[in-house]
Amino acid sequence: MANDQYSFDVDKWQKDRVKKQLKGAQALEGFREFMYKKGFTYIVVHYEGCGDSGEAYDMEGYKTEKCFNSGDHFGGEYIQFTDYGTDTSESKPIPAKEAYKKGTRGQYDVWKAIKQFNKLTGSDIDQYNIVELIDYDWYNNDGGQGFVVFNLKDGEIFVDGSQNYSESRDVTQKLYTDGRKTVYES
Repeated sequence: MANDQYSFDVDKWQKDRVKKQLKGAQALEGFREFMYKKGFTYIVVHYEGCGDSGEAYDMEGYKTEKCFNSGDHFGGEYIQFTDYGTDTSESKPIPAKEAYKKGTRGQYDVWKAIKQFNKLTGSDIDQYNIVELIDYDWYNNDGGQGFVVFNLKDGEIFVDGSQNYSESRDVTQKLYTDGRKTVYES
């Protein structure tokens, strides 16, 4: 008979995961309302990861359905906070305001609104609050990637992602010095 010390209740674990995810989504309601009042209709966060870590790109903001639908949602736009110059000894930081202004997907306006929201509420909202809601492993082993669309009008959070897997297959090969045909087995 199994020792209770080593038993694992899968059903309880799954229920706890769902509760945590729902609680995380509900915690974004005030942020959703604030950003919607600021004129945003959609917030998009791209993510990717593998090994033991994951990265989420800065939040993108779209104010109209047309603007959102014309956007490229197949990769995050990297906001560069360091000017590396011609060699690494010349690297210098780029101020956040200047860096975000170079974004082409509304990142500067989103950044300003988030700063205001965090100051007003004492929160610390950023893109990781959004990707923490993803309920599949996109950052360990072979990782994954995708994007999250936060529909601020409807309060819907939609994940469009993929999880990567490596596959292996055993193969044997026999070669002969006398010209017989090579034999492969898999």
